[in-house]
Amino acid sequence: TPEFLKAVDDWANVLPPIMTKRDYYDLNNSLLVTVYSSQVPMEEEDLSHDWTADAAGHTRLSRDQLADALFELADLWLDTTDPHQYAKFLQKQLKKVCSKGDWSCRVQPEHG
Repeated sequence: TPEFLKAVDDWANVLPPIMTKRDYYDLNNSLLVTVYSSQVPMEEEDLSHDWTADAAGHTRLSRDQLADALFELADLWLDTTDPHQYAKFLQKQLKKVCSKGDWSCRVQPEHG
């Protein structure tokens, strides 16, 4: 839906243009704090497994792969399949991750 795709675009606009494995690990550990309220970083083995699944053998995440990973995150945490709620959840998590300060949320210049 347009709302969900806008939320994905918002994430893509603040994340590094090329999402590497290290970026992915850093982001996942930031999400642990904001979503799970955990101060314990994810185990390297778990992160590696998630990266392998999400990146599908590539060295970086494409926008579509990022969208799939964000969809899975929302799907895991919400008791609904309402796309509006998925978008709202993702926007809330993005604000938390960016305001936390340990993740470099860089807004990319708009093209057009």
